[in-house]
Amino acid sequence: MSSSEDSSKRQFFVDTQTPGTEITIINSAGTVLDRAVQQMARELPPALYKIRYRVGNRVVDQIFELPPGEGVFRLEVPPLPILSAAPLSTVTEAQSTSGQFLEEVMRRPRIGPSKPASLFVFVMSDEDSSSQTPPLVKPGAGLSVHTFSGEKIADLETAETLNGCSACTIPVDPGNYLLRAQMPSGRPIEQTLVAVGGWQTQLYVRMMDMQPGSRTDAPPNSPPTSLGLAPLLRQMDLGRSGVLMIEEPAQQAPNESEIRWTAAARQALAAGRSNAAPDRTMMAALLSGKFKNPMLGIYAGHLLAMRGTSDIDLLREVVDNLFKLIGNHPDVTSLMIPLADPRAREIVYYEPPMLRSSWSLILGASSSEHDLRAPRSYAARIAGSLWGSGAWLAWRMPAEVESGTSSGDLLRTLYAGALSGKLTPAIRTIMASEEEKSKLTPTEALLARYLDLASRQLVMAQEWTSEDDRRGLLGALYPLIRPFFDSELQKDTKALVADAFTPNRLTKLTGLPYSSIQDAASTLALKLGLSQGTSFVSQVFGALKRK
Repeated sequence: MSSSEDSSKRQFFVDTQTPGTEITIINSAGTVLDRAVQQMARELPPALYKIRYRVGNRVVDQIFELPPGEGVFRLEVPPLPILSAAPLSTVTEAQSTSGQFLEEVMRRPRIGPSKPASLFVFVMSDEDSSSQTPPLVKPGAGLSVHTFSGEKIADLETAETLNGCSACTIPVDPGNYLLRAQMPSGRPIEQTLVAVGGWQTQLYVRMMDMQPGSRTDAPPNSPPTSLGLAPLLRQMDLGRSGVLMIEEPAQQAPNESEIRWTAAARQALAAGRSNAAPDRTMMAALLSGKFKNPMLGIYAGHLLAMRGTSDIDLLREVVDNLFKLIGNHPDVTSLMIPLADPRAREIVYYEPPMLRSSWSLILGASSSEHDLRAPRSYAARIAGSLWGSGAWLAWRMPAEVESGTSSGDLLRTLYAGALSGKLTPAIRTIMASEEEKSKLTPTEALLARYLDLASRQLVMAQEWTSEDDRRGLLGALYPLIRPFFDSELQKDTKALVADAFTPNRLTKLTGLPYSSIQDAASTLALKLGLSQGTSFVSQVFGALKRK
């Protein structure tokens, strides 16, 4: 390149001031010139360019002209598509008012016995200053916090409320807690909140409006209607909720940079954008200084884990720093799995983690012989009830474990009954009725579908075998020998089905702990009309004979 070509270029710089924001610069011919995260600096010839900013799965394009001249040309960044459940003062007047309420609540001294940790829940309506809908009287109605043993420790219906916002501070001992949200239909939705000694875990939830429909069973936050129209349903947008961690005593609201950083990192993780993982310099900023917020480090660590072994040293450094900050947090211990840390196999998860990516790591490291989720624990029970998508692990509240005989023999008996066709009519009857199917737990329904599918595969193989037999030279003899000798197709089909029902395959195919599948086999058998007793297996065989 000649010196004249060098002199025709100018230094270009853009800084989004938000980690996790992907930047792409494209010339007028549509060619991608460079990619970066958070900020970009390079020399370019004066011309027309397009900058694309990506936060998670949302993008904003900006056309700009780089003029000739001396010095660095600094591009002003447009508003980024950051979906924050926490109030941002620069967005709307309503959010500014919500931010003032947030600061006021946090500055107040706490009443009651002190605890080494705390949870803070903030619910905000999605209205702006031009909205014609009045603010909700009880924005937090239907939202509560529980221990995993079942004790309710906070109900947001009674939380302090102002201008459509509710706030509640809950002093707690370190450990895992349940956030439970009543929804317009179905069982409540739950997710985990982790309290860490010396820190306040903050959850921000935004209310969203659903389109009016024909439903009349509106939740508590449905505004009144007239003229017989269906009510406007409002419910919590749990997928967009934000979580931050603030050092105790937490008496100051998080600043806007922390809120933006956390929201952008969560969006990148929800979209699986591993390209948004911060580099070493950005990680140093995330885990120290005024932006000290362990949730940012957790998000970044999981983005790094998506990259495989390319950033394994940086991931190890992140995990070490997080252990120093917050100890054995489940979303930190799960990051030991991609590090191949031998300690990861010794950890037992009795409760689910907060992040869906943690759940994926735990599931991938589990097998029927060694499941990281304790048998019949809450972590095992939710496996068939996962709900929604995004960064957070959420699930429908699991039903109470019903009494039954959890037995591998019983599962094999149901399997044999389905393959023989003797149990298939009962399975198809219960699955064909919406009323009866609604009585099944998600795990029971999944197992019933697997049993039905196995039966259909065998029936299809038998039908094809019969068709081939009729066309064969010994067509008249085949009906006599087939009850004793399977065709090659029947043998292969039975082998495939049998492999699908081995403990390892069932665990991998369903994502469920094998103990949960055994429990479901027990309760499904009861719902199919098979009684429980000391000779339970023989009763099943007897029932199969009678069919």
